[in-house]
Amino acid sequence: MQFVTGGAFQGKRQWVKSQIETYTWINGYEDELTFVQPLTSTVVLEGCEHLIRRFVQEEGAEAVFKWQEVVQFYEAWEREDDGRNVIFIGCEIGSGIVPIEAENRLWRDVVGWCYQHTAKKCTIVTTIWSGIAKQLK
Repeated sequence: MQFVTGGAFQGKRQWVKSQIETYTWINGYEDELTFVQPLTSTVVLEGCEHLIRRFVQEEGAEAVFKWQEVVQFYEAWEREDDGRNVIFIGCEIGSGIVPIEAENRLWRDVVGWCYQHTAKKCTIVTTIWSGIAKQLK
């Protein structure tokens, strides 16, 4: 599994698309997340922060556990076949800024905890800033 992160509009989507040819793209900004077996060997899950926001709205801080289930599902799916690959794309949403609203502070915190879990589970972690990729792990 891979995790690609960085600021908004820094080139994450374009970079990922330049790395792969065929894929199932799940847009967390628009699509509902379902646990359906993908049709291609590569799955890209973009908009992780938005999916996590939905989980926070439904479950509060317990959203961390729901996100861990998502990662676990795709980790198991990827392990079923050597040719499979999962790429998570998530925007960095905090940058040290503490939101005034309690709900947004909780969302920021949960995203951070979820990203830590994701980075720990992924074999490759890349950050993208100004269209430049830097592999962290």
